[in-house]
Amino acid sequence: MWKIRACTEDEEGDRPLALEMKHRIREDLEQRYNEHGLKMMRNISTFLDPRFKSTFVTVEEEVKRELLPMEEQPEDSEDNKGAAAAGKRKISDLKHLLCSITSEKKGADHSGTRQDSSTPTIPTDKLHGEITDYKLTDISPAEDPLTWWRQHEVHLPMLARFAKQYLCIPASSCISEIHDKNSHIWKHLQC
Repeated sequence: MWKIRACTEDEEGDRPLALEMKHRIREDLEQRYNEHGLKMMRNISTFLDPRFKSTFVTVEEEVKRELLPMEEQPEDSEDNKGAAAAGKRKISDLKHLLCSITSEKKGADHSGTRQDSSTPTIPTDKLHGEITDYKLTDISPAEDPLTWWRQHEVHLPMLARFAKQYLCIPASSCISEIHDKNSHIWKHLQC
């Protein structure tokens, strides 16, 4: 959202029509995305995406507080592993965009040392330990977050469970089908 807001800021030399359009876009975005629950969902999803972690999270402490009560809830027994194998397609342009936006937002602040964490027994302490370890691991913005979580699920089990909930692939991202007059269903590859 910060990138969209930056693009819709008033600039010197903008014509009246452009100023009015930018103003209306900003108002519309504020109305649509200002709800607290929606903000928290976006922030938690962004935090659990290992490419961004806390780069684009605006309320990191609230995200941590929101994850703590969720950890105390019982774990779902359903496991949707088939969703990750929905099909691969070339997304090099998206990877390039994510790399450039992440480097633009982060700047050059990659300081930090890894802290030694013993295995805590209290779920809140364990979750805090996982969050600390998670924030210290590096990932390329071009890497697939689902693959990353599959590889790190053993070391970060609580966060991996949250990532499955928040980073799942929606049904609308599947290949579309075309219906013709004779009620035949054609897949995109057959057309």
